[in-house]
Formats: sequence, C-alpha cells, structure tokens
Amino acid sequence: MNLLKKIIVLVIIIGGISSCGEERGSKSMEKSVYSDLDILIEKSKNLSNEQLITTIENELSALKNQFADSSFSKFNKKTEIIIEAIDLAKDLNYTFLTDKKGVFAEKGSKYIETFYGLSKDSIKIHFDADKKIKSLIVLEEQSGRQLKKVSKSSFDYVFDVYFDNPFSIIVEFYEESYFNLSIKKRPASIDNKFAICEIITDTLIVDKKTKTSFEGTKLKYEKIFNEPKKFVVSKNMSISGESKIYAPIELPKNTIEFIYTLRISGSTDKLSEDGRLYNQVDKSYKKIKVLGLPIWESEGNSTSITREILNSIFKPKTDNYTLNVFFFDKEKEIKKFINYTGSDYSSAFAYDINNSAMSTESRVGLIKKPRSGFSYIGLQTNSTFRDTYAWLDAVALSESKFYYKLKRKLIRK
Repeated sequence: MNLLKKIIVLVIIIGGISSCGEERGSKSMEKSVYSDLDILIEKSKNLSNEQLITTIENELSALKNQFADSSFSKFNKKTEIIIEAIDLAKDLNYTFLTDKKGVFAEKGSKYIETFYGLSKDSIKIHFDADKKIKSLIVLEEQSGRQLKKVSKSSFDYVFDVYFDNPFSIIVEFYEESYFNLSIKKRPASIDNKFAICEIITDTLIVDKKTKTSFEGTKLKYEKIFNEPKKFVVSKNMSISGESKIYAPIELPKNTIEFIYTLRISGSTDKLSEDGRLYNQVDKSYKKIKVLGLPIWESEGNSTSITREILNSIFKPKTDNYTLNVFFFDKEKEIKKFINYTGSDYSSAFAYDINNSAMSTESRVGLIKKPRSGFSYIGLQTNSTFRDTYAWLDAVALSESKFYYKLKRKLIRK
C-alpha cells in the first residue's frame, strides 16, 4: 500500500513538472512571434518600393500560416497593423500635388505652378478664377510642347504622362483676380508612387519675347571718354594764383546715372590707375548682381546695384592737392561760374549742391543724368602759384531689357 501511494505521488509530480514546462515553452514562443511581428511593423512604416512590400507580405504570410490558429492574444491586432500599412502603400488612387484656394493675382501678372509626373502616371488639373483670364498654358517642360492652351476662367484637364517630365501651368491675368488651382496625380506603379525626384531649373536667354518667356532688366555701362580727360587747372606762372576751367560731359542717350573719378595732383604724369574706371565697374557689377538688389536707388530702396558699385570703387590716389568741384545741369550757369569772383557761390549761380564739393581732394561720385543730356564740370583752384592737374574719367550707366526662359529637367534619384 505504501508503495502504491509513492507511485501515485511520483506520477502526479512528473505530470506537474511536464505541464509547467509546456506552459513556459508556449510563453517563450508567443514572445518570439510578437518580436517578429514588431520587426515587420517597423519595416512597414517605410514601404517605399514593390520589392520591400512583397518581402513583408511573404514574411507575414509565413507567420499567419503557422500561428493564425494560436491563442496568442495580440497576434491578430499586430497583423492588422501590417496589413493596413501594406494596403496604404499599394493604394494608387489620385493624391494632391497642390491644392491652392483663394490665391490673389495682380492685374497683368503671370502665375506659374511647376510639378512633375512619371511615365504612365495620370495628372488631373482643375482651375477656376472669378474674372476672365488672358491665357492658361499646360507646358511639357523638356520638349517645350504646349499640351493645352485655353482662355477660359474655369478649366478641367486630365492627361497621361508618356515620359518622366516636369510640367508647368502658366496663367496670365487681365485684371486683379482670385483663383483656385488643384493638381492631382495617380501613380502608375508603386515604384512611381515612392520615387524621389528633383526638378532642376536652368536659365536660357532668348532673342525675343514669347508666351513662356520672362522679361529681365540688366545694368548696361559704357565709357564716356576713350581716354580720361586731363585738365591743367593752374600753372605756377599764374598771376592771380586762382584759376577756373570747365568741360561738358556728353552722356549717351539712354543714360540714367553716370559714375566718375576725379584725380587731382601736382604732377603732370599719368598713372596706371587712370582710365581704368570701366574695368572697375565691370568687375564690381559681376560680383554685386547676384545679390538681387534693384539697379537704381529710390526712396523705397535703402541701397542699389549702382550704389554698391560706387562703394566698391576706391578713391583715386591723392597727394594733398585740392580743388573746388562744381557740377552743373545747364550751360548758362557755367558762364556765371567763370565770371564770378566772389565766394558766395550759391547766390551767384545754380549748381548741383549734392554732388559738388569745396576744397576736395581726389574723389569718386555717382550723378543722375540731367534732362539736357549734358552734365558740366567746373574746377576752381585757390592754390597760390603752383601746378594743379586733374584727370576725369566717367562711365555711363543705363539699363537694357532681355528675355529668358526657365528650362526645367527632371532627375530621378
């Protein structure tokens, strides 16, 4: 009897040990499956190509075949997260590229919206404005082909993309308007949906204005003198010790401003820097134009390209010789200047006070073109019985229009 009891107890103990082992094994297996599912969930957050989606689908299918009938409490919930991510990645319905509402366009303005499509994608465009428009063009950028051109204030258009291409919608307005614009794309494949592309824009100068071109303005500069003008203002044989001279500066027709240098010296020798103003203007403009400043200074602009060019030019060499420098807009004032012997200049004749200077050494300046097309410079020395010379160089500044197109190409990374 005692032996039978011992056997029964032993069987119970062995059975309990076996049951605990199975439970621990099941828990370990559940933990391992959850770990595998968590890895797939993390991967499914970045489904960017068809190959990756197929790989995750296969791995998930293998887990479902093996453990779908298990009692693991979180199995179904975790698999649903992965399935939803796969379905979303495989969705090839239309999505917005842009959706703009209530945009204001100024009178006579041009609006451009650029986007791209990949081969076999479908593009859907909707446009409407509250006023009649001048034109709307759908442009295939790489070929320059106009896919559609209308002048309607409401417009819907759907087209398929033949080759990877950037496109532009160009709208020109007659008057102030509000408009809505939406562009949708339906990708032809999962790879198209997740493709990373970049639109590269180049500027192409064209000979004449077209519907797709833009107008620009650039600074034009030209020499006023072939060689700097040399003036003998006074000689040491002068009886009075005072001398006056003047010279007209004839400006090219379209000049808006001119920049000048005046070197004052007691030596008659020419220096290497004389006559190099044009080169300095050219060098400075090439550096400054990239800053995007307006060409001309105005009340609304704190600076300008021409002002920055002036600031970049060094004052000519000076050797302590000075002159009274006057600028005149009218020739009749020159005669008054020459004949006047007093010192109350502002009462005796009209001159450009802002650009003239008394007892000045060598200088550089920027002056607006007078209406007459001529500016006159008057030089006066008060030096007593010594030689005084001056070298005047000047460059006319104007503007010229040019036309350019924005040439766009698509790079698929």
